[in-house]
Amino acid sequence: MVSTNYFNIDNTYHFPKLVKSEVKMTSGTPVSETSYNTTIRDFGSNRLFIYTNQQTSIDHLHGDATATTSTVYNDDGNPVSITSNAGGIATSATTNTYTTVGAWCPNKLESTTTKRTRAGETDYITSAGYSYYTNGLLKQTIAEPVNAQQVYTNYIYNNFGNVNQV
Repeated sequence: MVSTNYFNIDNTYHFPKLVKSEVKMTSGTPVSETSYNTTIRDFGSNRLFIYTNQQTSIDHLHGDATATTSTVYNDDGNPVSITSNAGGIATSATTNTYTTVGAWCPNKLESTTTKRTRAGETDYITSAGYSYYTNGLLKQTIAEPVNAQQVYTNYIYNNFGNVNQV
């Protein structure tokens, strides 16, 4: 197998942007390819946020099946919406919310919800909530917080910030 990445040079900020990657057999037969749409957000003072807001993959081994993933970021650079479409057969949509803990901007995941849809099947929705100590370390996760059968996981740390107990 041979993997090849293709880059363009951004003419404004002068850095290489990944635009495409390919995987081929040594015989040259294509296995997969992925194209990337990269966006740059300039926060000023030489602070750039470079991110991929969409990628499209083609799987040549499975009949040229196409999958697309799109990501929307908030003004702080956090992914708030992620949608995936696997050729119309299956889709997923994730929504994230953030909270400010131990920093000047919303920097910690507060909740996440994912809805998965598959042709001919009932939608499947999962969610989780998170809380943090004032120093920013994860304190608790709650799987399925709106469900009667919630699962709590608590985290306790030592003085060096390593997890001691779960």
